[in-house]
Amino acid sequence: MNWGKPLLLILILVTLSGYLYFFEIKGAEERKLAEEKKKKEEWRKIQIFPFRIQDFEKLRLMKNNQTIIYQEENSVWWMKEPMTVRGNEEAAVDIIQSIINVVETDPVTDNPSDLAQFGLDHPRMEIGVKLKGEEKTTTLLFGYDHPTSTTIYAKLEASPRIFLVGSLIRWEVSKEFNNLNNRTGPFFSNKEGA
Repeated sequence: MNWGKPLLLILILVTLSGYLYFFEIKGAEERKLAEEKKKKEEWRKIQIFPFRIQDFEKLRLMKNNQTIIYQEENSVWWMKEPMTVRGNEEAAVDIIQSIINVVETDPVTDNPSDLAQFGLDHPRMEIGVKLKGEEKTTTLLFGYDHPTSTTIYAKLEASPRIFLVGSLIRWEVSKEFNNLNNRTGPFFSNKEGA
């Protein structure tokens, strides 16, 4: 019997199997990982606060001239203003996650001539974020609703650039003030004043 043809066919089969594994199966996994990495990078480009939850040290929320300050001390989150109340990790993570999810949906202008037309001369709402190991606070200002009512005019305090963000963050911040005013929610489930 001539073993030349069967050996050639086996060699072709092994070669095709190797190609299938390395280029199709393993290559597909690598392409999928590369695509996921690309999506994360694109998401971080539009995030206003592209940080990790554990990076946050202090949050300042302002709405209608009322302020709430949350601060982490020794791995415990506290409401520091307008009163001192020990919070819980879940409550802090929820509001931080909401802040991390604020993204720029559309640019408006890089150099506005008048902040008043956007409601940013006297912002209706502010979010200030201080990260661990940093001295400065990054503050996001919110103005009027865009005519679509699904977005809000916003800008970073240190930048003239105006952009739109989703209006869901307004609900999240309002929820914090509602909890404060009604003494409900996670920060009031423990005794006040710790």
